[in-house]
Amino acid sequence: MPNLILLASLLFFGQPQNLLNCNHRDASIYSYKIVKNSDQTFGYDVYADGKLLVHQPNVPALPGNRGFDTQGSAEIVARLVVRKLRNGEKLPTVSIDEMRKLNAI
Repeated sequence: MPNLILLASLLFFGQPQNLLNCNHRDASIYSYKIVKNSDQTFGYDVYADGKLLVHQPNVPALPGNRGFDTQGSAEIVARLVVRKLRNGEKLPTVSIDEMRKLNAI
């Protein structure tokens, strides 16, 4: 009987959000490229299947428009964003704490 109620609910209301894309990973191929800004700081671009997905010329989560001081710091955060995308996050965010833990800032 509970299965019949669930089936009727699914047909009437649609599939519950928590069942959609549950632990299904995107089949896209993600890559990144480090970009040098005009002020000699660094940012990154993230691509999905060769198409630009994220253009991040400045340090995320920090006020202002300044990029990373080093290419290595930009690369650390770009790799984090790619890892999050590969793990299924559609709109990955990067926090100040995450960047500090990675010694990117």
